Amino acid sequence: GSHRLAVQAVNLFVLDMAAGRVYQLTLNESGEGVVEKSEAPTRAYRTQAVNERQVGNLTDLVWMPVGGTRTRASLVILDSGGLLDYDLAWNLRSIAIGQGPPPLSARAIAGFGGNLYVLDASPTQTQVWRYMPLGDGYGSQAKPYFEPPPADLLNVIDLAIDGNVYLLQDNGRIRKFFGGPEKPFTVAGLNEPLKRPVALAVDSEARKNTLYVA
Repeated sequence: GSHRLAVQAVNLFVLDMAAGRVYQLTLNESGEGVVEKSEAPTRAYRTQAVNERQVGNLTDLVWMPVGGTRTRASLVILDSGGLLDYDLAWNLRSIAIGQGPPPLSARAIAGFGGNLYVLDASPTQTQVWRYMPLGDGYGSQAKPYFEPPPADLLNVIDLAIDGNVYLLQDNGRIRKFFGGPEKPFTVAGLNEPLKRPVALAVDSEARKNTLYVA
């Protein structure tokens, strides 16, 4: 099935799209497996009541480090009703995103420098919205990354950010942008081209200029 993954030290957070649940796993000492022998603990699930609202369909998750005015790190989860924040010490709560509900066509999220980026991939146009931290959440006005969005930027399924913004299209093409304009980027050295990509990731803290594609 479809899954999304977020990592923090030895903690692995897995979003099971079909089950509508976020599980937490823990790496073993060797890093070659997890310590759970039975069912992993659930940290969030669809229909869960959180701060007087019900959790909707879960879309994506990211471990958001400290950055900008954000003074603590936590797991940020996007659902159809808004944004959830899971802190290893404070548990789960609902936090603000923008001036209303998230984009209807939100497909993936990423974090960089404390800012939250939401991939809004509608059938006719793709936009990346940036939310800056405000208080305990992301209630600031969303700012578009593209002005205007490229006309041929369709069927985008994931994004990753390390200062540059990388977008993965369902045909295996990866596009690179910086500050809005597109930059040259090619994928070379593969025995055969990417055929069925599902996810894109980058280690922004290591800054090794390496992309990972599932």
